[in-house]
Amino acid sequence: MAIYRKIDCRISNDKKFRELSVEGKLAWYTILSRRDLAPIGAFKASFESLAIEQRGNEYLNKGFEKAFGEAFLEALYELSSKGLIKYDPEAFLIYVPNFLRFNFPENPNVVKSWNSVLDSLPECDLTNYALAKSTEIILNSQKDSFFKALPKEFVEAFEKGYGKGFPEDFGKGLAKQEQEQEQEHKRKENIKEKNPPTTSGLENQSEDELPFSEPENQSISKTETVEKKAKRKTKAKQPCPFNDGDVIPEDFLKIAEQYLIANPQLLFQKMISYCKSNGKEYVDYKAAFRTFCIQDQERNRGKPSSGTNSNNSAPMPYEPPGGFTEDYYRKGCKFDDKGNILL
Repeated sequence: MAIYRKIDCRISNDKKFRELSVEGKLAWYTILSRRDLAPIGAFKASFESLAIEQRGNEYLNKGFEKAFGEAFLEALYELSSKGLIKYDPEAFLIYVPNFLRFNFPENPNVVKSWNSVLDSLPECDLTNYALAKSTEIILNSQKDSFFKALPKEFVEAFEKGYGKGFPEDFGKGLAKQEQEQEQEHKRKENIKEKNPPTTSGLENQSEDELPFSEPENQSISKTETVEKKAKRKTKAKQPCPFNDGDVIPEDFLKIAEQYLIANPQLLFQKMISYCKSNGKEYVDYKAAFRTFCIQDQERNRGKPSSGTNSNNSAPMPYEPPGGFTEDYYRKGCKFDDKGNILL
C-alpha cells in the first residue's frame, strides 16, 4: 500500500534548508521518506545503520562509496546540531519534533490508531518526549474529538511534563560524538577549525520549525484561551414592576404605535396579568412588551373583518363594493311611473 506524506514546496526558500550541505539535504529527504517513520514523526534506527544503507549504490566506485557513507553520517549529525531531528544514541531513536505540524491526522480515528506506535518505539526519555509533544500539538489544535481519541500513554506523558525537556544527562554522549565527527572531518579536509559549539546537549537545543515550514504562529492551549476570554455578565431576571391598573408608560406606548396596536393599554394590561398569574419574570420588560406586540400583530394579520371586532383590532368602517355611488342609492328607493321618487 502506498504511503504519502506532505512536504511544503517552499522548502528551498527556507534559510535553514539552504544552509544545509548537499549531504544534509539528502539526509533530510531520506528521513522524511522512510517507510518505518511513525505517524508522530519517530522511528527506531541508529545513525550508523542509516549511513550503511547509503553504501549500496552500484554506480559508485569502492573508494567513493566509503567516503559517501561517512559524509552521510556526518550529515545526520548536522541535522541534529540544527535541531531538525533529535537522536538517542543509546535507544537508537530518531524523532522529528515538528513532523505533526505538517502531517496532522486526518480524523480522530487516525489519532486512536497511534496506540500501535507504542510497540515500535523503545522505552526511553526521547519516546516520552515525542508522546508529550504530540499531545501538545493535538491539544493546541482545539479539536475535542481528536484529543479524546488520544491513547492514555500520550496524555500521561504530557501530564508528567516530558514535553518540557530532557533529563540533564541525556544527550551528552551524542554531543561528544558530534564533536569527534566534526574534528575528524576537519582533519581530513584540512580546513580552518571553527569555534566549538556552545550547546552541551539536546537539552539546550531549540525546537525550530522544519526547514519546509511557514512562519511559526504561537499556539494557545484551550486552558489559556478560556482564561483570556472575558466572562460574560448575565443579568438577573426581575419580578414584574407594574401592577394591575397602571397606565402604560410613554416608551411602551411608542413601541405599540410602531406595531399599529389599536388598544395599547389593554395589551399592556394583558402582559401584567400574564406575569402575575404565571410568575413570569423578564430581564427587560420593554423587550417583553415588544414581543407581545409582535404576537398580537401576527394574530390579527389576515383576519376577515366582522361586526364584532377583537379588543385590539381597529374598527373598520362599512363601505359597499364600488363605494357610495348614485346607483347604490337608487337601488334603495322607490319611483312612480314618471320617475319621481316616492317618499
